[in-house]
Amino acid sequence: MPVNKLEHALKQWAHTKEVNNLKKIDAKFVKSPLGKKMVKEWTDVGKVLEENLIKNDSGVHFPN
Repeated sequence: MPVNKLEHALKQWAHTKEVNNLKKIDAKFVKSPLGKKMVKEWTDVGKVLEENLIKNDSGVHFPN
C-alpha cells in the first residue's frame, strides 16, 4: 500500500544525519536574535487566534 511505504520512508528519513543537521541549524536559529523575535511574533499570533477564533456548527469564525 502506498501510504505504508510513505510512512516507512518518512520514519527512516527521520533518523538520518540530514535531519539531525536540520535540528542543529534550527536550534541555533531559535537562539539567535532573529529567531527569538520570530518566536515572540508567532506566539503573539497564536494568542490572538486562541482568544478570537469562534467555533460553531458551520465551522469556525474569526471576527474582524
